[in-house]
Amino acid sequence: MKRVFVCFGLLFGSLLAAQNLLENPSFEQVRENMPSRPAVWSTWGEKTVGENTYSIEEKNVFAGKRALRINHKRTTSMALWMHSNLGAKLKAVPAGTEMELSVFARAAKGTANSRVYLEAIKAKRLFISNTKVDDESWTKIVVRFKKENLDYGSPYVCLAVAGQGDIIYDCAYLGEAGKNPYKIYETSENFIVNGNLDKTGKDGTPLHWRIFNHSKNGKASVTTSNVSSGKRALQLYCPGKPDGMLAWDHRFAADAFDGVEPGTEMVLSLKGNTHGNPGTIFRFYIEFMRGGKYIGTYIAHNQSIYVGWMEKSLRFKMPKERPDRANVYVQLMSGGTLSFDDISLKLAKNVPVKKIEPLSVDYCRIANTMPPVNTFFGDVRPSEIQIEHFISSPELKIELSEINGKKIKEWNFKDLAVKKAAVLKLELPKLDKGAYELVFKSGKLVDYEWFRIRDKQTRGAYIMQNGILNLDGKPFFPIGIVTPNNSLDAFRVYSESGINTVTGRVTTADQMAEYVLNVFKHFNFACVEWNNWGMNSLVKEDELAKNFSRQADFLRKYPNFIGFMSDEAPWNSWKLESMRRHYKMMYKHLPDYISWMNNAPRLTGPASDPRQAFASVRAYSRASDITGLDIYPVPEGTGHNNLKNKTISCVGDYTDLCFESVWGQKPVWMILQAFSWSEGGSRKPTAANPRPNKKQLRFMIWNAITHGATGIFWYGNGAKDVYSDWWSDFAEVNLELAAVAKLMLAAPYQQIKGLPDKVRGIEGKGFKVIVNENPKKSVTFSGREIEGQGVLILTDKSLDIPEVKRFVPQKTQVVTDTGVYSKSVLMDAQWTAHPEYLQGSYRKLWARHIINVDKIPSAASVRVSVDDIAELFVNGRSLGKSDGHLVVTEFNIGKYLKKGENVISFEVTNGTGPTGLVYEISIDGKKYPSGNDTMYSFDNKTNWKKAHSFGKPPCRPWGTPEMFIEKR
Repeated sequence: MKRVFVCFGLLFGSLLAAQNLLENPSFEQVRENMPSRPAVWSTWGEKTVGENTYSIEEKNVFAGKRALRINHKRTTSMALWMHSNLGAKLKAVPAGTEMELSVFARAAKGTANSRVYLEAIKAKRLFISNTKVDDESWTKIVVRFKKENLDYGSPYVCLAVAGQGDIIYDCAYLGEAGKNPYKIYETSENFIVNGNLDKTGKDGTPLHWRIFNHSKNGKASVTTSNVSSGKRALQLYCPGKPDGMLAWDHRFAADAFDGVEPGTEMVLSLKGNTHGNPGTIFRFYIEFMRGGKYIGTYIAHNQSIYVGWMEKSLRFKMPKERPDRANVYVQLMSGGTLSFDDISLKLAKNVPVKKIEPLSVDYCRIANTMPPVNTFFGDVRPSEIQIEHFISSPELKIELSEINGKKIKEWNFKDLAVKKAAVLKLELPKLDKGAYELVFKSGKLVDYEWFRIRDKQTRGAYIMQNGILNLDGKPFFPIGIVTPNNSLDAFRVYSESGINTVTGRVTTADQMAEYVLNVFKHFNFACVEWNNWGMNSLVKEDELAKNFSRQADFLRKYPNFIGFMSDEAPWNSWKLESMRRHYKMMYKHLPDYISWMNNAPRLTGPASDPRQAFASVRAYSRASDITGLDIYPVPEGTGHNNLKNKTISCVGDYTDLCFESVWGQKPVWMILQAFSWSEGGSRKPTAANPRPNKKQLRFMIWNAITHGATGIFWYGNGAKDVYSDWWSDFAEVNLELAAVAKLMLAAPYQQIKGLPDKVRGIEGKGFKVIVNENPKKSVTFSGREIEGQGVLILTDKSLDIPEVKRFVPQKTQVVTDTGVYSKSVLMDAQWTAHPEYLQGSYRKLWARHIINVDKIPSAASVRVSVDDIAELFVNGRSLGKSDGHLVVTEFNIGKYLKKGENVISFEVTNGTGPTGLVYEISIDGKKYPSGNDTMYSFDNKTNWKKAHSFGKPPCRPWGTPEMFIEKR
């Protein structure tokens, strides 16, 4: 954050003279007979402390052209600058006046002990401040005292170095407290200094911040791997509740609030991140003191965050008395990890009030029974469509167009019912095969529906009339892992544990996709890509069409690919229009695959919060083929659930809400908990926060399915922990699900009607599943007792479920001719980024490395890893793409080099968040690593800048790569 130093004394000398009792306070005037000494100010003990101790500093000043310097090389004495002849001026000050002596100081090198004081020997008064200063930044030293009704005689002011040290002083002041004209202003008008944490001391700690840790089990640190903006954030961590205060502390200068009137409304704010754990509780507050007594404490009481970075703020009014000290604390109150960043304290009048438009619940939709995903096969054509409308205006315009094509027809309706659900009919013209869009416009409402007409689908995935997925021509119930352990032996364990679907990255680099899909085929896995489609609103529509068409051509070879998942779009505030645009382009260009939108468990929030309001989630979910939600309710009562029902049966309640959000017209897939809220990184589950046990895992599965879910997925570290005792229970419940799913897919099944309250069930040919949602109360079904939160499965024939023993590592291999290997390759190079773009939203930029060679090399290669995508160019020729920071791709570039200058360049695409590029060029055995010689540009033409370097792999936040690709 840029600072502006303002020294009013240089501009308004007469005004300053009226306020400041010191003459020549900024040392601009020098003696006529001795230019090396300032006017008025004198030294003390020059013969004692040695020659060249005192000087005028002209390079390192706080303001103006000159400052004073003391370079004291002895440890047993004191050297000082003195201003005397202050008696008459001080006598003129009325008794009782609050006074201030202040000056700006910093060490020229290292640290030094400053002593600033006013001494009145006759009155026996000494007002002093002993302060350690460093060479990192200017420190404002303030001494405050009350003018007494005494004869101060001939007092003097001293700026001293105690012991050995080298200190620079500038802009001194003696006068009424709070009237010092020398101030530091920040362009943001932020009272907190270094609120973005960009400036650090030599130990890496952000300046003006300190750790306040009275706990034995907690830790405070600085992180660069997960920040809201800038280069770093502050972090607090404790495995359990801290056993003492664990906080970061910001202390204000004594005069920080001078000029702020009592009662002024202020806003204290920060951005926090609890790393996906809403059970992590923290608070932040500000304390004001005067004369050693507390005069006001204002607390933003216990806070929680569901996921990602969220701004938290506190409004308060300044205390009635003017403070001479204040501190801000950010404190961890529970177990977990808190990162925080962008801390500010501003006048409330300078903080824009966020205007929240009431969320509209208006909609228009196709209401008559349509085929799944509004897809008509073969010769079937829609001729009449019923449109249900709930609108605020009596007028409605409907436009029918080809997706990204010509407009076909328009309807205009007037005098319609307002704020009341009603239905109208549209007679459609004869339509050819293709993908179509209906746009509804009424008042401020703009709404959409899509439908298509196509040949009978013979490959890929589609939804059948009963909401079940059809994959490669067969009914399919996905039992999946969305956070897989990507080792081959883990895949072997998955395949023996009932898992049939795994997420994988397959739509960017074809070579990696070929490897992943072939490995999945070997283990009989289907694949869903978690690619957060719709996230990047800046991608152009023609680029989307091109990419999706390319993906469709590639994926035709792989019948085990299901489609694409976008995660928590409303909660992440991704633009609704972007979600709609991406969906309709996939709907047109990737018709053989489904689009799944997973939501956060926040469907019941207030209308004032579009991230979690039901109407908002409904609008997003319409732009998908499948909806659903992730819910992690163990232990019961955690903050992950915002329903009244805090038991694990909230899984079923949320499944119902998901169906309601799409009027029951789309399938629901649920993502369930396979982790502990205490684990993450190297941390393990605790007794207070365990992983779900076998009973809870089983209950969550069938609670979702008996409420209508047709897909079950698992999230978390437990889903990677394949050799644990916990996994054995996890495998059992998934193998049981897989066995019953065969019966569910073999013939139609339906809800069992007439069951008691809080009891749900499904039945089909040869089976029944009953779920008791009561937490403790047992129920009876067909003479069988079902305990609280228990599941009863009845089948005509015994289920074929393999016996599960604890899995042990095995040597597992998959033979693929893809040039892809499961191994870690670390480069002796720096992770780099454009110095002006270390992270952010979607953007493309360029990096280059220029190398001169004397001869055509016999061998040359480039190894590269990137966040997110990099296309390699050698002398302007594209050699392909590298995708992902966990993958190292090696390109053979020998035949593309020439004698003389060679330009190795990369077009880097960042989707969102942190970005980085690391590479190692090898030419006839000589290495050219990324780092000092890497240059970045936003347009590949101008303003090339030296790269910012983060460190060598494994470097946070990218860690250790897992895969290696030899580019073919």
